[in-house]
Amino acid sequence: MRFADKLFFTTTALLAVVFAVFGIWMVSSYFQNILNREIERADTESRMLQYLFEVAYRSTQEYGEEYAVLKAVDSSMNSVEKQGRRCFAADADGNFLYGDELGRDPEFLQMYEAIRTEMGEEDTYAYGIRRWKEGYCLLNICKATVGENFVYLGICMDVTDIYADRQLLLNRYRFALILLAIVGGGAIYGISRFMTRPIHRLSEVARGISSGEYGKRAVNLSGDEIGELAESFNGMADRLVEQMEEKELE
Repeated sequence: MRFADKLFFTTTALLAVVFAVFGIWMVSSYFQNILNREIERADTESRMLQYLFEVAYRSTQEYGEEYAVLKAVDSSMNSVEKQGRRCFAADADGNFLYGDELGRDPEFLQMYEAIRTEMGEEDTYAYGIRRWKEGYCLLNICKATVGENFVYLGICMDVTDIYADRQLLLNRYRFALILLAIVGGGAIYGISRFMTRPIHRLSEVARGISSGEYGKRAVNLSGDEIGELAESFNGMADRLVEQMEEKELE
C-alpha cells in the first residue's frame, strides 16, 4: 500500500471517529437537557398534586377519613388532568382509588410497582422512565400522608416524542456523517496524492538512476522538507556520477 493510501485511510478513519463521537455527544446532551426539563416539570406538577390533595383532605377530614380521601383524590386529580396529564391514586395495599383503567393494565402495574419499590420509607417522591405500550412514559409518584397510612398519587407523562426526536437527530447525523466521509474522504484523497507527488517523482528518479540513467535529477519545486530531500538526493547523485567518472579515468 502506498504512503498516500495509508495517509488517506488513516486520516479519513480518524475524521470519521472524531465526528461520530462529537455527534453522539451533542445529540445525547440535547436529548438529556430536554428530558431533564420534562422531569423537572413532572416533579413540579407532582408536588402541586400533593399540595392540592392535602388541602382538599384537610378541608373535608371532619366528614371521615374515607370520604375525605375520595373527595381529595377527585378534586386534585381533576385539577391536574385538565392540563392533559393522566393521573392515578392508590392506597398502600395497591388498590386504585383513581385511574382504574391504569390499574387494570399489567404493563403499567409492573412499571408502577418497580418505581414505588425504589421509593424509600423517608422519600416522598420518585420517578422513572419506562417503555409503555408503543412509546415511553415518565411516571412521577408522590406519597401523601393520610392519618397513619399513605396514598400514592401519580402523574403519567408521555415522553415518546422526545425519544422520537432523538432517533430522528441520530438518523440525520448518520446521513451527514456518511456525506462527510464521502466528500471529506475525496478531498483528503486528493490532498494526500498532491502532497506525496514529489516523493513519487523522487522515487522515479532513483529508479532511473539505478537503471543507468545517470543524468536524471529530481526537480525541486518546494522549500519544505521534501524539497530539501530532493536537493540532498541530487547532490548525492552528482557525487556518485563524479566518482564513477573518476574511476573510469583511472
